[in-house]
Amino acid sequence: MGEEGLKLLSFWSSPYACRARLALDLKGLRYDLQEEDLFNAKSALLLESNPVHKKIPVLIHNGKAICESMNIVEYVDEVWPDRGTGFLLPRDDAFARATARFWADFFLSLTAASFKAAISSGEEKERANDEMIQDMVALERFLESQGGVFFSGSNTSMGFVDIAASFLPWWIPTYTEIGRLRVPGPDTCPLLHRWIAAVKDSPEAKPAFPDQQELLDFTKVRFEDVKKRFAQ
Repeated sequence: MGEEGLKLLSFWSSPYACRARLALDLKGLRYDLQEEDLFNAKSALLLESNPVHKKIPVLIHNGKAICESMNIVEYVDEVWPDRGTGFLLPRDDAFARATARFWADFFLSLTAASFKAAISSGEEKERANDEMIQDMVALERFLESQGGVFFSGSNTSMGFVDIAASFLPWWIPTYTEIGRLRVPGPDTCPLLHRWIAAVKDSPEAKPAFPDQQELLDFTKVRFEDVKKRFAQ
């Protein structure tokens, strides 16, 4: 275990596992990283730690398992509130916490729309692509309301919503190339593109996320498998 008694069960290309890694890195926590073989043989530790869904990420802290990426983010924020960049969720504002959780959940909609647009065709693809663009424009408006480079409202440090969205700088280009998607450019979403650049340049994000080309190559293979299953 790491010095904090921490182990993260992960998979290198999972955006959800990357969220958990980013939260741990932002807090400056040392942890052991166990890469899982999700497609051939999940470890006994994973099956024991997450018997309901049998999925990563799972954070193990002193023998106790915490499952689901944003649960892990909240957990490390509560256990180590003053470590690293400080609070990830606002501490003294219930409305701000509720708002952050709303936008963290919002990324499920964007993820679903982008995935559907990437694997579908014809009118269905266009509808899903339009929905994805609308979601990204909504993010632009929320980011503008926050007044900073990051969704946290800060110009220097990421928060809860930034971690929830942190996979976008890597996965949107991947889905765009594979699925030939339309995305709003810097003229339409200048703040979102500035945020993407800031996240990719973050020293905490760089080790938490995969190499862009490796992710693209891996995802191309997985998408072909998914398309075959959908076609059956």
